[in-house]
Amino acid sequence: MKPKTSGNCGKHRISGMSLVEIMVVLLLWMIVLGALYMILIQGSVIFKRGEKNVEAQQQAMLAMTALDNCMRESSFKSVMFREVSNKDYVYADFPIDRVMSVKAVCCLSAKDNNNAFIYNEASGLPMWQKYTEFYLVDQDTVNNIHRYKLYMKSFNPSGSGFPSPVVKVPESEWITNTISTVSDAKLIARNIIRIDFQDPSLNQIEFTVVSNVDLQKDGRYEESKMSQRVFFRN
Repeated sequence: MKPKTSGNCGKHRISGMSLVEIMVVLLLWMIVLGALYMILIQGSVIFKRGEKNVEAQQQAMLAMTALDNCMRESSFKSVMFREVSNKDYVYADFPIDRVMSVKAVCCLSAKDNNNAFIYNEASGLPMWQKYTEFYLVDQDTVNNIHRYKLYMKSFNPSGSGFPSPVVKVPESEWITNTISTVSDAKLIARNIIRIDFQDPSLNQIEFTVVSNVDLQKDGRYEESKMSQRVFFRN
């Protein structure tokens, strides 16, 4: 006689995930994906910020290098500064007790049109060829913050005012006429906020080029600064 067996014998119950379990798994996946997304967003922000920092430093370096290369080959006796208030100062009258933000600086250059340095072979002294001027031109204004482009232009005074071989300070009208147009000027750097000069001595002066990195939430620019002390030739 065969033993009786239950009708469910030999059958296996296959149970799936409950709705609650599925929701928990989905929630965990959403948390993981959200964390990964935030990491990617933060990485992108840091990368873009780094790019803007590098760009600002490059622009400041371009401006600083051009100014330094020209001024250290010049004579401090020939330098004229035009303050942002449009007041002109020769080097001898530069105020020693404050920082001056300039819109233009002009000095003698002994380089010819081929960028070759011209000097007297007997004395070794430079033979001045022209005036070189660096000046800021409005680029844009955001939340009352002005950004400028830095241009460089050279000019020769007409008539007896030509500087070689006597060192002579440029005249105000020469500077005014020079900065009236950018058509034949060379663009040196962009996104410059200001150029400051300070602490003059007999034949040297310190200057700082300030460029902008990015506009912050409070409406102010984050600044990138580079400073250099330039020593004049004589």
